[in-house]
Amino acid sequence: MNQILKNINLSPFKLLNNGYRNTRKLSSTSKDLKPNPAITQTTDLLINNLKNAKSVPAVLELVKTHDNIMNATHTLQALKAIFTLQRYGKSSLPTSQILAHPDFEKICNQVKYHAGTIDLNETIGALKAISFVGVPSDSTIYQILLQLLKHNINQMSLHQIIFTDFLLSKAKPSPLVEALKIALPLAYDIQLPTKINQTSLSNLAEHLHYVSKKSVISEDSVMLIVDYLMKVKVFDPKSSISILWSICDMPSNARFKPLFLKAIKSLLAVGHVIPYHDFETVISKMITQYTPNMSFYYNGQFCDYCANLVVSQDLGFENAVHLLRKFLPVNHLNRSILDYVSEKCNENPDLIADGDPILTYNVIRGSALSDYRPKYHDVIKNSFLKIKNFNTFIEKDINLVQLQTALSVLDIYIPELVEKALSEDYLRNIFRKNYNANFQNVLIITQAIKTFKPEYVKYLPNDEFIRFVKSKVKPVRDYPLEAPLQHVFGGEKFVKTPALTKMLHHIDHLILLKKGGFATAVATGALYVEDVVCDSPSQIVLIMALGPNHYTNNNHQLLGCTSLMLQTLEANGYSVVPIPTALWKSLPDFEKLPYIMEAIKSKTEYFTKEYNIS
Repeated sequence: MNQILKNINLSPFKLLNNGYRNTRKLSSTSKDLKPNPAITQTTDLLINNLKNAKSVPAVLELVKTHDNIMNATHTLQALKAIFTLQRYGKSSLPTSQILAHPDFEKICNQVKYHAGTIDLNETIGALKAISFVGVPSDSTIYQILLQLLKHNINQMSLHQIIFTDFLLSKAKPSPLVEALKIALPLAYDIQLPTKINQTSLSNLAEHLHYVSKKSVISEDSVMLIVDYLMKVKVFDPKSSISILWSICDMPSNARFKPLFLKAIKSLLAVGHVIPYHDFETVISKMITQYTPNMSFYYNGQFCDYCANLVVSQDLGFENAVHLLRKFLPVNHLNRSILDYVSEKCNENPDLIADGDPILTYNVIRGSALSDYRPKYHDVIKNSFLKIKNFNTFIEKDINLVQLQTALSVLDIYIPELVEKALSEDYLRNIFRKNYNANFQNVLIITQAIKTFKPEYVKYLPNDEFIRFVKSKVKPVRDYPLEAPLQHVFGGEKFVKTPALTKMLHHIDHLILLKKGGFATAVATGALYVEDVVCDSPSQIVLIMALGPNHYTNNNHQLLGCTSLMLQTLEANGYSVVPIPTALWKSLPDFEKLPYIMEAIKSKTEYFTKEYNIS
């Protein structure tokens, strides 16, 4: 850190060194000087007048009149007075006029002259004042103050480091500004263990906020703050919000989980005193950090609490839809927010038919998240069907494939939209991002149209293009049910893993069952499920191992698009058995096989054979 500061060219700051020398000369002879009572009385009066000045021109007039007797205290008080008047809008002068004013220049000259007598706290106060007023960071006065800070960086408190760093974040880049912006966090990191207040909640929350913005701070320092926060018994609402924001602003880390949950719990207990927009910000940050491997960033209880706030406080259609949109990436289903949105649409159907396309898009996606349909779902559906022009959706850069997938779940098909969403040019454009969901959604739309809406087949891409889409879907490599199924039904030849339909459904396992529940060997040469020979009255049973990403996070409801995919299989005459892998894995070993067999039995017409499930 010292090397960083040493590398700065100090030549522009000879004036500062002269100031120090002049100060030392004055102090060495001050004992021979006797104070003039008249001057002392005048200066005391000047301090009071500066403190009580009602306008910036009044401050500048005082400086003009008393420039020859002003000391460091007067100078700093003048700066503070201007800062306060500007900050609270009590100045009739624009910043540009203040900076150009000759009496403000006198204040700056006084700061230069008295630089050697200004202590650290006063230096930071002066920097705050001139920063707010708008003094350029490459000006001499600004650079002199930075020099003072540079020489005293090791004496700065943690709070002073944080505040100075904040001031410099607003400053125009210069060599010394950039050097200090590097050095200050390093100084903070070094001094944190010895200077931190271990018990002050507000201070600890401030420290966590600071380190969340500084990637150079060591993880040891971050966790030191986290550990001290965990020892604080009670969190106030403001600190809880700050802690959650800070945790979410840092790279995901499982070590944050206890503090995260503690802050959430505290916030839920006193949330009624927090403005709703603060809750909404927490939700946004949480969802950004959520991944299946870092699932603690999602909290279903907190999401429901936010939804209840919107409904109970009647915060309106837009707030409700914005929250609904935030729930989608984490597959959170809240029926009350869906009902609330549908009620607003019932009160004003034009919210969908003539409203903001982004809001309409998110209402449709939210409605299609699961099989749950709100009270006024038909109003939403009929209002959407009244939309005359979908060009506005394209102009808003809405993903038409994602939109049509949701519409297919809701059994809504509009020729113009289907054609736009499935045109090869449009698909090639969105495929550039290589999102797996886009490829999967095209397959789901294709399967739904071929099964339920054959009149729309003319809008589908050709078979070669659809096969290309299928090739881009990430392959399934894990089949946890394969060995148990082979064990129950007699071996590998009785369980085909995996299988594929001609509509390109991925099937985890295929079993042929005869009357009585007897398994039949599956011919190895069958390329597609449709090619499997199934003599009457045998049944083709398709086992679908569905991971957590096929269900809502909070109440384990099938996602709408997964449900639609299963419906297309059942509509083609297959017995489909969905097995939630998370539930299956959570079962004791002695319950796993009976669970699978009971699930198969519930989906088949006849199943009387007793299998060895030990």
